[in-house]
Amino acid sequence: MIKKNSRKSSMKSIGSSYQRPHDKWQEIVLEVDGTDDGSAVVSRKTRSLRWRRWMFTLSVTAFTFGAMMIGLGTPSIRNELLAPGDLCSSHAQILAGQGADRCAACHPGGHDSFSQWTSTALLGPEVDMPTQSQLCMKCHEQSIDSQWAMNPHSVDPATLSTWADGQTVSIADRIKGLARLPAPTHAGEIACSVCHREHHGSENDLTELTDQQCQVCHQQAYHSFEIDHPPLDNYPLKRRSSIAFDHASHSGKHFPGAKQAFDCAKCHVADGSNSVQKLASFEQSCAECHQQKIEVMSEPGLALLALPTLDMTAIEAQGANVGGWPLAATGDFDGPLPPVMRLLLLSDPEAKKVLDQKDVQFDFSDLDPDEAKDVADSVTLVWSIKRLMFELARDGQPAIARRIKEVTGVQLDSAELQGLASALEASVFQGSANRWLPDLKAEVGGQVPDYPEAAKYKLEASGSLLAKQDFEWSSQTLAALQDQPERDGSEWLAKNPLAGDGVAATVSAGAVSSGQSGDAKQAPVAKVESSRAPTAKVKANQAKPASVWQPNDKSAVGWVRDDGRFQLRYQPTGHADGTLKSWIDLVGRISVEENESDDTGLFGLLMANEGMGDCRRCHTADRQGDGRLLVNWGPEYRDPTVASFTRFSHGPHLTLPQLRDCSGCHQMNSEQGNQDSFVGFDPQEFHSNFAALTVSDCASCHRSGSTSNSCTQCHNYHVGMRSE
Repeated sequence: MIKKNSRKSSMKSIGSSYQRPHDKWQEIVLEVDGTDDGSAVVSRKTRSLRWRRWMFTLSVTAFTFGAMMIGLGTPSIRNELLAPGDLCSSHAQILAGQGADRCAACHPGGHDSFSQWTSTALLGPEVDMPTQSQLCMKCHEQSIDSQWAMNPHSVDPATLSTWADGQTVSIADRIKGLARLPAPTHAGEIACSVCHREHHGSENDLTELTDQQCQVCHQQAYHSFEIDHPPLDNYPLKRRSSIAFDHASHSGKHFPGAKQAFDCAKCHVADGSNSVQKLASFEQSCAECHQQKIEVMSEPGLALLALPTLDMTAIEAQGANVGGWPLAATGDFDGPLPPVMRLLLLSDPEAKKVLDQKDVQFDFSDLDPDEAKDVADSVTLVWSIKRLMFELARDGQPAIARRIKEVTGVQLDSAELQGLASALEASVFQGSANRWLPDLKAEVGGQVPDYPEAAKYKLEASGSLLAKQDFEWSSQTLAALQDQPERDGSEWLAKNPLAGDGVAATVSAGAVSSGQSGDAKQAPVAKVESSRAPTAKVKANQAKPASVWQPNDKSAVGWVRDDGRFQLRYQPTGHADGTLKSWIDLVGRISVEENESDDTGLFGLLMANEGMGDCRRCHTADRQGDGRLLVNWGPEYRDPTVASFTRFSHGPHLTLPQLRDCSGCHQMNSEQGNQDSFVGFDPQEFHSNFAALTVSDCASCHRSGSTSNSCTQCHNYHVGMRSE
């Protein structure tokens, strides 16, 4: 056996395999044997496995942190990574074009850097940084009052305190209760996100609330609508209707008397959504019975200027002088002071002293010719009337606006002035002055101050039908004048056609003026919309130069000059006349003592029953908080686009057979009249022809397991929110 001599070497670890937890190095001992000289031992150090794990973890963490910093520092990447979910469909459509910048539309830190985020987290937000809710209001300020948007129900504190009277839980406690929900509040205010939860997908309904959210504040919780919902509190009978309509008398008396069926659908018509929130037009529902009376009541017209009849003997006996005055306007003191003319005269200090002592229904026939003070008052008013006529003849419409502002403080814009005095140019007043008082300029021209907008004019002398005051008249002459029959003006017009007197003679609605024929050129009329919602649509007035009144002419409309009665007056075009409505609205805006009673004052003279057009018979007027009066020209007594606490739509209810007849819900008491409800100016003082609805009326359908009966089925949260 041959023994092969070979060199063998081997290495084996003789060190321990245990690694200390905190050791970064591990020593490995190696033994080398199989050599001729014996064995050799070597050792070396190597990184421990724990250290290697730590380095791997650190590297991964550093990489992750670096990648995160890059992502957070780049808005386009950061915002997409952090978005918790899709927006609702409406917000997604609005913000679709903004890309990653869309976050800043709702989140204050949308454009901030990561360092700013860190500073905000540690030190709090900057003082001037808007809240998320304030950013919401940038888009929604047109529908919600931004001042109170984050108050409960978005109403002012005074109103909220009134609602909270008698409640055991304070408003502050209610806000704290809402704060316990998974959303923040802003310094005691309710953040929008308390109720409106975004990033829950495109199908999410932001307006949906749970009964639990409502009952955080409303501590009188109830199990279900049909079991223990509070009474409906006379719903929907909150106030009287805007139109003075007595259902009981019409259904029980007027319709049967006319042998007509009382059909609700004749007046209450459905809109496009079948909500039955509209009333038929006047022509459709009311004109058949009321049109003729409106025409009769409108026949006297609305006088802007009117010369009274003067007792020249009494004036002469007092040694007074009124200058020139129409001979036909002499005799006994007589003639009313038209409400519009009275309003304009109040800007004259001398006239105001007299009128403040007279009843608003003052008539010159109230003056006693044997009383020196009454005679002196008549002279003062005559000179004030002359100054008014001079100013109107010189300036035209600006004089009307100026005097109204001096009396009422109301600054009329051009559209409002056109509504009051459409087609009333200075030449119209000049024609009246030339015809009635040809020496007017010489008499009072120096008494009326010049104004920057005053237009120069010249009162042309013309063949006058007037006579100056003659203190040498004999008693026989005065008696003869008083015994003359009343003149209608036709004789005067025949003798003295209006050539060169500054008034354009026209044909109005078939009337022949000054022997001319043909239609007058139509001047544009500014459409006047009232500033208080809601109004009825008014007819556009035909803007024609003032025509000359023809005796027994029943068809003339617009401004006319009546030389027989010495009047410049407006003849309404019919129902919903725009000019008449404008004057009534103006007087209603005047918060003066004269308007405090129902049937007296300037407003009463224009609006009350048996007044001009008999408007008050159908249209109510509401006293506002500032004392002014708002006439309800339309049937709506509130703006239908503004939300209230309770909402209701007839549409889905009328699909039910048992509710298609109005009487299914609205039970009328034929014995309960309500005419007295429309006399005053307080809409809360009223009697209704109908019984209030009860919970049981609604719970027959809206009950658990059947039709929805949640809080938001019938109630809005944002009171006063506009839908348009």
